[in-house]
Amino acid sequence: TFTPSSAGDQKTWTWSAWLERSNLGTEQVLWTAGADTNTGEWSALRFTTTDQLQFINNTSNSTDINLLTTQVFRDSSAWFHILLRADITNGTANDRIDIYINGTKIDTYSTETQPGTTVNTGINGAQIHNIGREAARTNYYCDLYLAEVHFVDGQALDSTDFGEFDATTGVWNPIKFTGSHGTNGFHLD
Repeated sequence: TFTPSSAGDQKTWTWSAWLERSNLGTEQVLWTAGADTNTGEWSALRFTTTDQLQFINNTSNSTDINLLTTQVFRDSSAWFHILLRADITNGTANDRIDIYINGTKIDTYSTETQPGTTVNTGINGAQIHNIGREAARTNYYCDLYLAEVHFVDGQALDSTDFGEFDATTGVWNPIKFTGSHGTNGFHLD
């Protein structure tokens, strides 16, 4: 857990991580901000019980961002990379919240509610942030491996800042991030 002493940029940020799932078919929260799902700004990146990936944001008990992938994530034998990027002031509505898997942007969602330009996410607010669990409820812990977790405050970065395709095999591989993490940003090995 981490609680920033003051809010950072709640409209522009990047979260990146490599993970390998261990337990499928249960809701598991990868990253969340906000302890109360009924008030304030609350955000969560999670796997659903159907193994889809979802980013959801609520403001005062109203869902203003909801991206639910069509793709399911059921391979418990391989590592993969997730990049979640917020660029809420972007003039193109479909580019305000983006999810990348292994360097490829997801363009089709089962559910897609992109935010208006005035929406703040719970992410980077002066409230509790959790990796691998939800603060409001204690039964949504992750059962997975995580590595190279980055949070970048104030920049909407591309997946190529964290990985690259191997020219021979086409496999997405991690690279060293050389940029700044910003005021509230961090890197966890």
